[in-house]
Amino acid sequence: MSATRRLLVDALGPTCHCCGERYPYAIDHDHETGIVRGYLCRDCNARIERCVHLSGCRFAEYLNSPPAEPLGLRHPKPVQRRDRASATAVAAQARTLVSQIVEG
Repeated sequence: MSATRRLLVDALGPTCHCCGERYPYAIDHDHETGIVRGYLCRDCNARIERCVHLSGCRFAEYLNSPPAEPLGLRHPKPVQRRDRASATAVAAQARTLVSQIVEG
């Protein structure tokens, strides 16, 4: 187990930091900044970037308040793939648009 994984498990527990039900397999991080958000199971890791909700679902709550953020960890191997960065950017834009519609 990598040092980052060990720190996440020691600080936040051995199950998925989003659903709390399954064992995690991926260190989730912001693909632009490299800041680690948590340790996720396959299902949550596959779905987290596609969430467009502002609140009211576990993915939105996780993104709004990433459990690992206070630890100040950076992902050991930043991903520079365009497809993931694009998905992150699209989801962020959708969340902003929904927020503007709700507020205004």
